[in-house]
Amino acid sequence: MFKNFLKTSIRNISRQKSFTFINILGLAVGLACSFMIYLYITNELAYDKFYPESENIYRLCITNNIGGKIDTYCNAPRPTSPTMKEVYPEVVEQTRAVGVNGLYTHSAPISYERQTITSNEIFAVDSTFFGVFENEFIYGNAENALNRSNTIVLTENFAQKLFGEENPLDKTITLNNRDDMVVTGVIKD
Repeated sequence: MFKNFLKTSIRNISRQKSFTFINILGLAVGLACSFMIYLYITNELAYDKFYPESENIYRLCITNNIGGKIDTYCNAPRPTSPTMKEVYPEVVEQTRAVGVNGLYTHSAPISYERQTITSNEIFAVDSTFFGVFENEFIYGNAENALNRSNTIVLTENFAQKLFGEENPLDKTITLNNRDDMVVTGVIKD
């Protein structure tokens, strides 16, 4: 019976080539769209879920309507973040993160002794950063890591590239060929 059904199907496919092509194309497009939607939803649902209480972490965005053109920016004037905590009792903690060379530039050379490595993932953050985004520290601790000016916390991978196996805590590195920063912590990748 199955053999008969298979023969009939092959005959129909060979007789109605354009109809078969449209059906196969529709099936392929449908599967591709379903796969893309699955990837998008998986990405959205998994975004920063590794942080404890990630459902309570929000990013402040501002929508401007200038001359009928609506623009949304995920940055706000600097005083907005601390003011949110004062004005709204629901805000438990706040922090700010900007690019090291301005709002959107996250790239800069980091030097230690004679070695220089350029990183594309450098952010200038508030001392409250680790109160919002909990990370496991290998060296240093979240409470004291960013309490002073000109301090920096490195990821495990970057610290290993720059310092090898030695403990980088309290070592001075140079950021952007001009700013001396003291390493006060190393977090897990």
